[in-house]
Amino acid sequence: MSKLNVVKTSDLIYWKLLNHKWKPSRKHSYPLNVNGRPIHDNRIKCDLFNEYFTSISNSLSNDYQNLPPLEYLTDQRLLSPVIEPFEVFQVLNSLNPNKCKGFDNLPNRILKICSQSLATPFSLLFNFIFSSDEYPTVWKTATVIPLLKTGSQTEVQYYRPIALLPSLSKVFEKLLQTYLQLPRTP
Repeated sequence: MSKLNVVKTSDLIYWKLLNHKWKPSRKHSYPLNVNGRPIHDNRIKCDLFNEYFTSISNSLSNDYQNLPPLEYLTDQRLLSPVIEPFEVFQVLNSLNPNKCKGFDNLPNRILKICSQSLATPFSLLFNFIFSSDEYPTVWKTATVIPLLKTGSQTEVQYYRPIALLPSLSKVFEKLLQTYLQLPRTP
């Protein structure tokens, strides 16, 4: 408590200390109910979430199996974009430093602080990805965490999956999105 006495109430440090002391921890692990039986083992709980989230995903993918084949309406195709360092800098500098770090453990705060130094090497990397037509396999990996929607914390169906993607893949996707949204001249 003595640390709180020397900090102004308007400082971020004050509120972090206060929250740390009085907010209940979110790390409490609740048992999951399966057929009226509580499950405490974390490995079994992970398997239960995996089964449930996979079943939802499989039912959604079945809806898209009967899509008509893709037909091109024009002979024009998009050219590979050339990503400039200033574009990478803008995206890195716009990152929210308070967002959770991704699967690659790169915090947005570090990417933002180092944006000027990282812009050129990342632009080279992104341009190489475009020219090789190969999306990095490691960027296709995510950490999936269950997030309680509403309802009982002990029932799997009240959770939704949240995928933590690699931070660099999100930067790459923002740049690609910007490129795809540019107005095209006929």
